[in-house]
Amino acid sequence: MMEMKFLMFLSILSFGEMISGELRVSCQNRILIDSLVLQCQVDPRVDLSAKPLDVTRPDLKHQGKYVVHAYRHQHDFLTDQMDQYKGRTTLNREDLKNGTITLWISSVGPSDSGRYRIFVPGLFVRYITVEHQNSTKTDNSSTAAPPVTDVTEPDNPAGRMFPEPSCNWTLGSGEAL
Repeated sequence: MMEMKFLMFLSILSFGEMISGELRVSCQNRILIDSLVLQCQVDPRVDLSAKPLDVTRPDLKHQGKYVVHAYRHQHDFLTDQMDQYKGRTTLNREDLKNGTITLWISSVGPSDSGRYRIFVPGLFVRYITVEHQNSTKTDNSSTAAPPVTDVTEPDNPAGRMFPEPSCNWTLGSGEAL
């Protein structure tokens, strides 16, 4: 076995909001080598390829731009994309036809930790929190994180605030920073 340094992302699906009472949406994230994969699946399966969608970082809204990836009229719409994500995101368009949103974010680092909002107007909103940890592990297997448990909240009345999830940074030894 060889010792390797890897990035491990812990995910917490912090809050979900169903806009349509008939759809069930489950989300997860995982790490594959140095890429973060955010994925949401709609059940029953709905063709999402003609729907607009936004993946944003609401925790960075104060910086002005907070768009990680946007999709409009069956094309990527990256005009308002945050500089730190330019050239690093890929939306799997084939998955959209089967009711699945799969967004790859490459070259993942500590700045990718935070709260992600996945929004398809008229269908659903999901929030996923990603925490970054550096660690050293002896392992030859995949570093994929387990699926996130789906949490469904009722529609968000105007002005309702959700509590922010917490983030704990640790060293590879498990010692808190």
